[in-house]
Amino acid sequence: MKRVAVSETQIDFAGRKDPFKPYIIQPVTPVRKAGQAKIQNALPIQSFDVNKFKLTGIIVGLKENRALIVDPYRKGYVVKAGMLLGNNNGRITKITGDAVEVLEQFRDDNGILRKRTVRLVLPQKK
Repeated sequence: MKRVAVSETQIDFAGRKDPFKPYIIQPVTPVRKAGQAKIQNALPIQSFDVNKFKLTGIIVGLKENRALIVDPYRKGYVVKAGMLLGNNNGRITKITGDAVEVLEQFRDDNGILRKRTVRLVLPQKK
């Protein structure tokens, strides 16, 4: 058996274009309310109001239910109970066969801590 020495060549990709870079880049500018502190390590799903998300699918039957939600820029996220969602410190409390419930805690204009439950429902098939 004959061994052949392979020469390693270094290719410089610095001057090349990225073929996977999109042509159009839409800047994501989340809406912040006045007086709301900016969260340092916020996830993208914490940048929008909960009502702006659209529930597109639910996976039932695993250890825990999971849901597929889509943000206003049509990017999808798989979420489960306990995850943070929305810009008002919302936490997913329950995922059922047809809906996702999110408990939001926020301060109103008078500084009183308020809680509300937002329910994202799967669209019905026609």
